[in-house]
Amino acid sequence: MNAPRLTAAGSLLPAGRAGAWLALGAGAVAAASVAVAVVAPVLHWYQSRAHEIACRQQQVLAIERLLPELPAMRRQVAALETGDDDRRLFLAGSSATIAGANLQAAILLLAAEAHAGSTSTAPFSEQPAGGLTRITIDVRMTANWTALVALLSAIDLAHPRMLVSDLTIVADGQGSDDRLRIGFAISAFRAGGA
Repeated sequence: MNAPRLTAAGSLLPAGRAGAWLALGAGAVAAASVAVAVVAPVLHWYQSRAHEIACRQQQVLAIERLLPELPAMRRQVAALETGDDDRRLFLAGSSATIAGANLQAAILLLAAEAHAGSTSTAPFSEQPAGGLTRITIDVRMTANWTALVALLSAIDLAHPRMLVSDLTIVADGQGSDDRLRIGFAISAFRAGGA
């Protein structure tokens, strides 16, 4: 029976060719452990930095796309800060009567552009609302669905801002052209009290 040979250190490790292979394997395992312990964190750091750089490149591209719009944005901010944008929010007019007439003219113009049929407006009413005056007029018209949708869309996008309330829609019943009798109240605000 072959007894294990003792090495010079007196351990039970094999000597000769088997010992060399064992030492080579142990060295490879140690080198792989060091590589995993050192390379894995470095690789993770590299990947996280690459992701961060890609995100910053996307931000730079987005900023470069918005850069030509910067002067217009600055003008909009300046207009809001100085109150020049009141004409887009409020009815023009030195009195409630003039503001009411401007609202009537605006709604008649929008109705004509939407190809609504006959349109009439009733006298306006005014109601104080804080530092503003709410001007309301009653509108009656005939139109088809397409014209009604176009009119409501135009009112939604109009300046000064307008609010529609008390909307009633009744099928006319005369003919097949889908005519509707439509009524609603439309309001807008005038800066300043009545």
